[in-house]
Amino acid sequence: MSWIQWLESRTLFTAHPGESIHSAADRMAAHRVGALVVVDGKKLVGILSERDIICRVLAKRLDPETTTVEEVCTTDIKTVSEDSTITECANLIKQHGFRHVPVVDADGSPVAMLSSRNFLRFALEELESLIAKSYAQQRVEELTDPYSLID
Repeated sequence: MSWIQWLESRTLFTAHPGESIHSAADRMAAHRVGALVVVDGKKLVGILSERDIICRVLAKRLDPETTTVEEVCTTDIKTVSEDSTITECANLIKQHGFRHVPVVDADGSPVAMLSSRNFLRFALEELESLIAKSYAQQRVEELTDPYSLID
């Protein structure tokens, strides 16, 4: 399994451009996700995040029942591909402050969602692993008698 497969959410939750914000928000709550990929057929047309709903619907006192996803979703989308490097993903998340980044296949169709939470979990687990390996190597070196190899 590639590192990006480990990072991406296992299920891609989508919204349709014409559906109501209320319907999309219900799906986000039911699946406990912070963003939905907005698709028209298989084409990626936007991303709808919790922040979009708060800033573009609730703060403007729009009706979630009549406001559609396409009216408020983010359409200037940055994506990563399935073969993007971990550095490319980290730079994209850091540079733009994203919490969610769609993962697309070779045709540009969305296949998964990369969340900054999963990315951070991955980075911390890798760091813990490196520290543990370094500590184990240090212990081996401390316990090894440098003169034991001399006859």
